[in-house]
Order: sequence, then C-alpha cells, then structure tokens
Amino acid sequence: MNRFSFPLALAKDPTESYVFVVSSNFDQGWRGGTVVPIKVPENEKIPEAGLEIRSFASQMVVFQSASGEKGFVTVRDGNVIQFFDIVRDEQGLRLDCGGSGNEGAKRCGSGDERQFESDAGGQLSVQRDLYGLRLGSVENAPVLYVASIHDGTLGVFDVSEADGSLGKSSSALLAGGLHSIVEGDEIDKKRVLFVTNRQNNIVHIVDVWNEGSEKKVVERGRISVPQTTTSGDYFRGAQISSDRKVLYAAFRSPASLVVFEVMEDGWLGLRGLVPVGVAPSEVAVARVGGRDLVYVSDYTSNSIYCVDPYDLQVKDRIHVGAGPYGMVLVGGEDKGFFRLYVALFEDNEVDVIDVLPSSPSWHKVVARIR
Repeated sequence: MNRFSFPLALAKDPTESYVFVVSSNFDQGWRGGTVVPIKVPENEKIPEAGLEIRSFASQMVVFQSASGEKGFVTVRDGNVIQFFDIVRDEQGLRLDCGGSGNEGAKRCGSGDERQFESDAGGQLSVQRDLYGLRLGSVENAPVLYVASIHDGTLGVFDVSEADGSLGKSSSALLAGGLHSIVEGDEIDKKRVLFVTNRQNNIVHIVDVWNEGSEKKVVERGRISVPQTTTSGDYFRGAQISSDRKVLYAAFRSPASLVVFEVMEDGWLGLRGLVPVGVAPSEVAVARVGGRDLVYVSDYTSNSIYCVDPYDLQVKDRIHVGAGPYGMVLVGGEDKGFFRLYVALFEDNEVDVIDVLPSSPSWHKVVARIR
C-alpha cells in the first residue's frame, strides 16, 4: 500500500478531512487493489491506515451511520460491493475490514462484500461488472444505488441508519453499459434518478418509490443527444448542480460536456454540448460566487477542462499528469481553500489543483501525491 496502482476513483469523508484513493490494480501486478487515505489539507498519504480490496475497483462512497462511517466500493473482480469501517481514535483514522479477511482487518474478504442479485432479466442471477455507485434516499430513508455494466441492471439497496449494513434490494433492467448514477429530486414520493450509459447514446430516467415494504424501480424514459461522430463510446461520469436543476455529463461521441436542464417533472431537456478534449471521463461541480464551474477530466489529453455551463464555453485547460480520471472537490470559498484532487490512472499518482479563484495559485497543480 506504499504506492498507488492505477488509481481510478476518489472519495472524501463527511468532514472533508480525508480523501480516499481507490487503486484498481489494473495490470494485476499486485495481489489486489487498495484504498488509501490522504490527510487534507496537508496532502499526506497514510498507507498504514489503508486496506486491501479486490482488483478492478470502480467507484467509492462513504456513508455516515449512527455508529460511525462506512465505505462502499464497487468491484468488477468477483462482481461485488465491498465495504469497510472508517475508524477514528486517538491515533487518527484507519480503514478496517472487521477482521473477516485473510489477513484480519487490513485485507477485505468474503465477509466484507455483497453480491448484487437480480431477477429483472427474468431469472435470478448475479449481476456482472459492477461500476456505478451512489448514496441517496427514498422518502428520507437511506439507500445505495448500484449499476452493472455487463447486464445493464440498476439496483437499489436499503441501508441501515444504525450501522450502515445493506438490507434487501430491488432492481430494474435498463440496457448494457450503465456507468454513473445521479440522484434528482423526489416528486410525489418518487425519487428521480439519471443513469448514464457508456455503450449507448442514452441517459436513463428512472423513478424509485416505496410500495408497501418493497421498492419499485421503473425506467420512465430515455434521452439521447445529437451526434456528428459515432465511436461506440458514449456517456461516462455525471454530476448534478446543487439545486438539482442542471445535469452535467461527460460524453465521447463527440468529445464534450453535455448540459441538460432538469425540468420540474424530472424530465431532461438539452441545453447544449461543450467540446472538450478527446476522452472526457469524470465531472466535478464547484460552486463559486453563486455560480457553477464544471471540471471535466480528459483521459487522453492529460487535462482538466473548466467549463462555464451558463455560456457553454471552456474557460480554462489545466495540464496534469497522465491518465486523469476520478476527481473529488474538497473545501470551498467559505473555508479559505478549495482543492480538486485528480486520480492519475497511468502515472499512479494524485494531482491536487487549487480551484479557489482568489488564490494566486488558482488552476495550478499545487501538489502531486505519489
């Protein structure tokens, strides 16, 4: 755990004191992947506080329960959701699998994971290539959303408010290629979700609601965008504005940031496409001066693009290391610091960009964590 190995995803704790780096071990040069914390704002990597997970991890979220914090990671190796405790004590923070792995608390095993089973395709089966992961709520009760690339199934798990354990799940079959999940508003007790698709020119619009003791998951519609090129690679990461009125999605055919208006009834309307780079990957939304600034990682050009979504223009291009993918924002204007952490898949590092407009180092890489 002393080095990152093809880091793909980043997450942060609820206090924004730590950023978690999820290494995928893509070349399988090691026994498995890892999750390693970085202390903010010192940018200190703490490998001894990390743990080992399966290879080919995808996305990570952190849930705050009554008894503490729990991390969840989708992993394509084994087609599971792996989970672990985030423990704080007098010695600081550490990640703990609970001792059920092959090497105790530092290596997660079969007791620290859950498969996503669904009969949405007509037969109960384990869903494969889990990727998309998002925490949310339905009628104020916490849920965990998960999406399968291979089978194209969206799942919704109940999450215990007491300890963060996963309960029963419901699901719907959408289409192969599901990538990222974004939660919209709750309308007439139905939660609206937007799910991007990497294999098809589709954003799925899905309703989730309680029906008795079960949850219903139903696709209400789809939206596509006009294309001038077709590469077979379409939507990737997506995020929503803080007021949930605008959806931002990375798109690859053509390479662009797609900006959607979210209507009052939960449907989407296309505002426009902003050309960015070659292979847009993930999206982060910063609130600055009462306005959104959208950051898009471009894997191929080794760049982060800053987009003004109001005039649909690229405002800046920030050069970073090789293979930028997952991103997470930490801080804000009110905290006196605002940083964008970027996972560099090919460099096995994390770049830190200053995104506070009043800072003399605005849009500069201020740290590289190895």
